[in-house]
Amino acid sequence: MITGIDLVEWQLKVAAGQRLPIINQGDIPFPNGHAIEARIYAEKSYDNFLPATGTLDFLRPPSTAEGNGVRVDSGVREKDTVSVYYDPMISKLIVHGRDRDDAIKKLINALKQYQVAWLPTNIDFVMACADHEAFRRGGVTTNFLELYGDDVRVSGAKEPSDIALILCSLSIILSMEGRIGVQNIEKERRSSSPWSKLSGSWRIHNKLKRSISFILPYNENEEVTIDITATSNRDGSFDMEVNNTVYHVDGEFSNDNELKAEINGKRFSVTSFVSQEFDDSWKVGIWNDSDEELEHHSSLIVPSQCAIGQSVNNNSTIVGTVKSPMPGKVSKVLCSIGDEVLQNDPLIVVEAMKMEHQICAPRAGVIEKIDVKDGQLVNEGGVLAFVGNQKNAEASS
Repeated sequence: MITGIDLVEWQLKVAAGQRLPIINQGDIPFPNGHAIEARIYAEKSYDNFLPATGTLDFLRPPSTAEGNGVRVDSGVREKDTVSVYYDPMISKLIVHGRDRDDAIKKLINALKQYQVAWLPTNIDFVMACADHEAFRRGGVTTNFLELYGDDVRVSGAKEPSDIALILCSLSIILSMEGRIGVQNIEKERRSSSPWSKLSGSWRIHNKLKRSISFILPYNENEEVTIDITATSNRDGSFDMEVNNTVYHVDGEFSNDNELKAEINGKRFSVTSFVSQEFDDSWKVGIWNDSDEELEHHSSLIVPSQCAIGQSVNNNSTIVGTVKSPMPGKVSKVLCSIGDEVLQNDPLIVVEAMKMEHQICAPRAGVIEKIDVKDGQLVNEGGVLAFVGNQKNAEASS
């Protein structure tokens, strides 16, 4: 991008037996501007960069309109699967600017526009790195994370703002009521018919009141639940209560995933993707690349009724269970039944995405059960072994 030379074209010419167009290094055109490449990966940046797998249910890369200095090189499309058999890279995002500052600005803007639903990615992490003062200054090396790792660390489960919760709730309710792509909103609003497209919540003599319980994804240590109440109004608007504050909410949801909302008189426009799962749970994600008041991305889950209230905390059986943090292949089992182990002792090695990961004991105790063997494929969250309480082992003997 800075020399105008297509190296792939040169490779093809050499493979065809042709000469290189330029032989001398000094004949390479003088660099024009500054370019930066960021690799977008399906990975858990918040969990030691473990690789992630899954389906790209919703994928919208940033605009690559001619002249905007943004390029996306990718080998995947929406609905493709990121599997354990290949590298989890989604794309290479390349930007070009007149200088380093301009290129960084374009990179951050492009990352804000990058939309991937449900699959954990390193987008927030790359954004934090690009926006760091040391990176902006230039001259960074491979020890960047050793020096500034705490500054750019990202969290897997960020509690969304009230506005984000409202927009997620509005997306789900409009989807439930079949109000996606409703046209002539004002005409429908003036209608007195109970069959108006804005009357999906219509009830005789009272207003429909819904309670929605969201849980945060990517939070494996504890289940964080956030509740919101939505009361439907006759004109198609809603009164939503979040954190003991009531907001008046109105909006429309287009067929191309654009959600336009008005919350207490302030207007918001975001991209939203909603999916109802086979178990009647709901997933919703919103993306914002312009409003400074709203975080650039939020993903939430509404579990099915059968899943609400389940908890894995304070359970000794769960505490001793050894699970795989990612899908992969067991390359080596390092322990045997009856072995006494200390907390953080390596037990099993799982290979994923060309890397080996040691799975360690969650507590001190005795290996009571091993559920896998060398060469076996495991899913994310799959049970590998169980470490029993040492006291229980002594009592049984």
